[in-house]
Amino acid sequence: MVKVEAPDHKGPGYKNHCSTRIS
Repeated sequence: MVKVEAPDHKGPGYKNHCSTRIS
């Protein structure tokens, strides 16, 4: 969940672990 610091929010996996943060 601390991977938000990386450009994962624009990656194909942003809807996996970041979706619970930006939701």
